[in-house]
Order: sequence, then C-alpha cells, then structure tokens
Amino acid sequence: MNPVFRPLHDSDHSILNQWIALDPDHSAKGMTSEFFFRPGGLSFAIEDSKGPTMFLRLEPELPISARIHIQFLADNESRTARSLHKAFPTVRGQIEKAGLKRMVFESISPKLSEFCKRCFGFTEVPGTTDFELFLGSPQCNS
Repeated sequence: MNPVFRPLHDSDHSILNQWIALDPDHSAKGMTSEFFFRPGGLSFAIEDSKGPTMFLRLEPELPISARIHIQFLADNESRTARSLHKAFPTVRGQIEKAGLKRMVFESISPKLSEFCKRCFGFTEVPGTTDFELFLGSPQCNS
C-alpha cells in the first residue's frame, strides 16, 4: 500500500506528544506537538493502513534548502522504514517543484542517518549533526 499524505488534525496532538515523549532527542530539546502546528512551514501526517507512521514538517531555508523535521514512533522501525521509503519520492518531488535545490535534516540517530544515506543519498555536513541531499542526485530504487 502506498502511504497516504494528510493534513494534521487536532487529534494528532496526543499522538505527537506521546511519540515525542518516547524520543530521547526531541524530548530533551523540549519539543511538543505545537512545533508541527506552528506557521512558517508545511506539516502533514503520513499514514499506512494501520494509521500514522510519521509526521513531517518542512521548513524553507532560503534561498535553496528545505529542512525536514520528522517524528515517528521509535519502536516500530520496519513499518516506519517502509513508509519513509515509499513516501520519500513524493516529498522530494514537492521540494523540487517548489524550486529548492537541497534537502537537509538533523539527526543523532545512527539508524536513521545510515538509512537516509544508503537509501536516499544524503551525506553528512561536516562539523554538524546535519545530513544533506542536493537535488538532482540519483534516487534509491532498493
């Protein structure tokens, strides 16, 4: 099944807050569900047949970049990986359609970082915890 993209609903606050509480990095930063609802970016949920698999927030970093923030349930890695793998081409395409040339995200998770490097072609930004992908790079087909 292809992932479903949908706008955020008020009922997503409780799910997001639960998932953030279980995420050591995001909870340590004091993140709450409000982060995904604030203006200045584009936020949405990605679902499979069982419900939400992740929440994304895209923020422009003009003139060329979009920063991706992702919240997923950490104890469901295979479901999250399948959903992310299937959803990535759509997200990438929307960023390209907006005329941006670079995607960037921050992560201290070795599993997420390695997955995004291997499957999508992201590379480490030296001296940071950021990973970037310049659009026009080949897409993963695995």
